[in-house]
Amino acid sequence: MPAVPVLSQIMKRALLVFAFVLFTLAAKAHDVIWWENPEGIPFTPLFSPPAMEIEVYADDLFEDDPPFEVVQIVPDYSFFGPIPFYEPCTVYVTIDPPDPLLGVDIVPNGGFFDLKNMLPAILPALEVDVVVYLKDLPPDGKPVHTFISGEWHASGQPDPLDCTATNPNPFIVPIDISLTPLAWSIAFGKETQLLTIDTKKDVALQVSDKVDGPYINIGMGHLFSLPLDGITKFFRGIKRGAGGLVGTITDPAGKPQTGLSVDLPAGGRNTSTDTAGHYTTKFLPFGDSILQFLKSITIPDGNGGTTTGVATIDILVPTIKSYGTLNFKVDFQVIKIPNCPCTPWASIGFGTLDGTQTPIYYSGGANGPKGADCGPIDVTVTPPNGKSFKIRPGSGKHQNSGANPAPGTWTVTTTVCGQSKSATITFP
Repeated sequence: MPAVPVLSQIMKRALLVFAFVLFTLAAKAHDVIWWENPEGIPFTPLFSPPAMEIEVYADDLFEDDPPFEVVQIVPDYSFFGPIPFYEPCTVYVTIDPPDPLLGVDIVPNGGFFDLKNMLPAILPALEVDVVVYLKDLPPDGKPVHTFISGEWHASGQPDPLDCTATNPNPFIVPIDISLTPLAWSIAFGKETQLLTIDTKKDVALQVSDKVDGPYINIGMGHLFSLPLDGITKFFRGIKRGAGGLVGTITDPAGKPQTGLSVDLPAGGRNTSTDTAGHYTTKFLPFGDSILQFLKSITIPDGNGGTTTGVATIDILVPTIKSYGTLNFKVDFQVIKIPNCPCTPWASIGFGTLDGTQTPIYYSGGANGPKGADCGPIDVTVTPPNGKSFKIRPGSGKHQNSGANPAPGTWTVTTTVCGQSKSATITFP
């Protein structure tokens, strides 16, 4: 069983915090979000959403930056046919005087600052961050329960037809200031070969092969089950949010991939494609995230019945703004082999992220009953020119061709029990 070190500072600090909250049933230009209420349950007298938490640790006292959290006002999103639409309104935010323990910065408010040309407010503030930080330690070291309140409104510019939320839209966000971190619990399942991590409260789980990173977001929540693959991993949790991804997923012929699951590998942001192949994934963690596409395929079992095979592919995407657009073309293939306990699968595809070409991603492996020994699993990638190469089998791997894939037909082939299944894609 591989060792799985966990950073001593995994619970060092909770950073930026978000969750979706709508304050009326009518569509508005923007949503007020922070981490603890990601399902967008309205704040009403009958419902009190979880508080954003400002956590204080001993080493925070010796750092230049005080512990802080962020409430964000972000543009609403919708699809008009195949074209995603982002609310273009310039947004302004005002905050009521907060608790004396708290300080508040609003960045930006009505416009961005152009660092390159040193010009203020040349672009509309499509999103506004309200940074809430701790100015003083809580008295007597006791937890403090407070809140911040304020309003946001759209300016009516640049397009008055779309920027209709010009009246004040009040919001209130509860805050807990805590001095005591919660320790993670970690367990290894010898029979299941799963690593179970309980972070005790919701975070974005990050993983790296090295203690000093880089770290990649793989899940959101507090309870995670991860397959052990024999490679040492380091984990940490953050509470810094970004935005989401939207787009369309098709097969190599351009037909929509319907009912395709779109999620982080360790869970937390699950959605699925509709009949047109569209998907929307809100509220991903800040930084680089692995987005996993999962396809369930019904196949003949060789005995007159059917069975369900699963194929996945993992895409590495930066999630650092309100919304990004990821359109993807992918081939999933699964086969049932007679007299073999395992079902080989193969996946391969590429796409565009905000208009920029992605690498070609590929994956392959074998599904088997719990405890089944599939024997050797061989996954081979064949580029249009050059030598074939092997990749690690299984899910949870963001394996790709690199920044500049060669044009032509790419193939990934999985072999198990002496038989193979291939998936292909032609680039570009």
